[in-house]
Amino acid sequence: MNLTNQVIEILRENMALRNRIAIELDCSEQTIRRWLNENEPDGDLTKASALKIISEETGLTNEEILTESQPVQK
Repeated sequence: MNLTNQVIEILRENMALRNRIAIELDCSEQTIRRWLNENEPDGDLTKASALKIISEETGLTNEEILTESQPVQK
């Protein structure tokens, strides 16, 4: 699963939300920004604790936050 483009944009614009997730995941806000840029399938931003915070802050459901991962083209 990956974050939807809508959620990526919300997180890019909301430093307080990025900071709250960083505290929960015990990392820096800069790391959260890097993860947003990478948006790796099943990355740390798709963990239950991060999804809970995103949902609480945005009112979005997990179905609105996540999208199916696209297979990597080789």
